[in-house]
Amino acid sequence: MCCWRGFELPRDLGLLAGSFLLLAWYSFRLKHLPYREILTDIAGLRGPGEGHPLGASGDGNREVLEKTCRALNFYLRYIYRSNRPCLRRTAVLYHRCRRLGLEARAVVGVCREKGELLSHAWLLLEGAPFQENPAALARYRSIMEG
Repeated sequence: MCCWRGFELPRDLGLLAGSFLLLAWYSFRLKHLPYREILTDIAGLRGPGEGHPLGASGDGNREVLEKTCRALNFYLRYIYRSNRPCLRRTAVLYHRCRRLGLEARAVVGVCREKGELLSHAWLLLEGAPFQENPAALARYRSIMEG
């Protein structure tokens, strides 16, 4: 087995391909639907963890989520060349959490800085920000959660 940027190949090829396809799907949907509707659709997804205590599926799911996040960051930076990737990344990560049966919420927040209105989207995994700096998020006021 070969390792590349924390991915074990060929074992993680499915995860890499699936993450890319989900990213393309949610990029398309974000152009045509309100984010609230997308979050509602994702919240209705069922996964293998449904009906079991959340978190019972173990650390393996968190590892899958971390690898998905790394893959998304790579795709958004080098393929999509996006300088504002948070909305798409959060939608895909929220989708993945629902499928894995993890307790998660997608959050969109806004803040005013130097006369500009800024927005950001992030994932709360088991109540804590996932792959985000909590101090940086403190300046945002939540306007939508799903």
